[in-house]
Amino acid sequence: MSSFALGPLSHRKPEYQKQNSLVVDRRGRLRFAALSRRTLALPLEILAEIFLHSLPPDDFISPSLSSAPLVLCGVCCRWREIALSTPRLWNSLVLDMQLARKRTAYVELYQSWLSRARSTPISLALQDTDDADFPRTVFPLLQTIARLSPQWRNIDVDLGVYLARILFSSNGDIDPFPLLEKLGISRHHNVAQSNLTISFCDAPKLREIFAPVYNSLLPMLFPWTQITRVRTGDILLSHCLEIFRNASHLVSCTFEVRDDGSALPTSIISLPHLQCLTLAGMLVLDANRIPTTILDCLKTPALENLSLQFAYFYGSHTWTADWDVSPFLSFLSRSSCQLRTLALSLMPTTTETFIQCLKATPTVVHLKLEPLQVVDRTTMFAQLTADAAFLPKLETLDIFSSKHTGFHRVDPSVIVKMLCWRWAADGITQLRSFQMLQTSKSCTFDSTVHPECRRLEQEGMILCCGVKQKSFQESIGLRSF
Repeated sequence: MSSFALGPLSHRKPEYQKQNSLVVDRRGRLRFAALSRRTLALPLEILAEIFLHSLPPDDFISPSLSSAPLVLCGVCCRWREIALSTPRLWNSLVLDMQLARKRTAYVELYQSWLSRARSTPISLALQDTDDADFPRTVFPLLQTIARLSPQWRNIDVDLGVYLARILFSSNGDIDPFPLLEKLGISRHHNVAQSNLTISFCDAPKLREIFAPVYNSLLPMLFPWTQITRVRTGDILLSHCLEIFRNASHLVSCTFEVRDDGSALPTSIISLPHLQCLTLAGMLVLDANRIPTTILDCLKTPALENLSLQFAYFYGSHTWTADWDVSPFLSFLSRSSCQLRTLALSLMPTTTETFIQCLKATPTVVHLKLEPLQVVDRTTMFAQLTADAAFLPKLETLDIFSSKHTGFHRVDPSVIVKMLCWRWAADGITQLRSFQMLQTSKSCTFDSTVHPECRRLEQEGMILCCGVKQKSFQESIGLRSF
């Protein structure tokens, strides 16, 4: 728990501390006066554990005098002593290398912070937008970080060529990353052009990789057979398929794919452990091949969450009717998975085919849709009414609209009828949440003016209809790159 070794709490005699009160003396000045009673002092281990629960929830902590752990050091001498002697309060840090370049005070702060972590596993985020050589004052800090690589647990690094050479080129250990579990890599373009090859294959605990851009990460080697989670915001189709072939233990992956015209594999790639899959197409020619092109190559029997974001050129509908839905349907049939969450954005298809895709997912509980303008929402809502075989387990329904999808004015009575039926019908799961959100300031449906909607809200249904607070991409985690 902490560095204090005082023995079991049950074997210790009670400890007391004096209690003070703030009073006004005869001259009208404030001062502390000791009270006659004594209060029972909390054991040091308990205080240290409380301090740990006061840390910010972020993966990496930015030093701030107004938040833990620094704020704890300014309360009293006892708290400061406990905080400085508790290594787990100091094993997470954001290092702004721009500030370190300009002021040695930040170098000293980061050095002392890391020294307090002692031998605990550490989480570090290195931010450096300027890919240039470092001044001499920063080198001791970088050498300390490199020397601590056996303690790295979670690393997120904005990697320039100078930083890469300092952190990785001089590491000659046989097992340089024994505790590394999560790795985030952002890189400058000249890293890919350098002769430096960075290998994370000697990281036996590495399970998660996050790379905003994967295309140019050629000088980096990863132990794909042990990786369970991958997120990348820009990856070529060929590299995506290569990861699927090599990372057989994937549990969750998010890929924003750029189609490079690669030939598809002749055999199906089986991912028996994959539970969450998010695929998005980049805005390039023939982008409508993504993401169904990838689905046509996969078999995922354990899949529970599927999100598909299709690329779309605003004002172009020439390929909508020609889109082949069979790869999507074949993927569902081949995988025999029990989907719980389904998100479909800008799927290039007609109303009838769109409904056909939804019919193929009867186990879906949470549904997020951003249909194209050609999809008739009135027909879709009518399908959700009085058909117990259509999405019978649906509990939450979110519908997004934007300039790419068009703003449809649906007859409010059709929506109200659907909501009432889904709330009270026998033989299906009760619809508990409905959101219809759009970017337009003129709302097409206002649930607050309908008596039946107000009744549903009073009975427990969550209704939200109006201008959306976040986009479809943000709702499925694509905007965090």
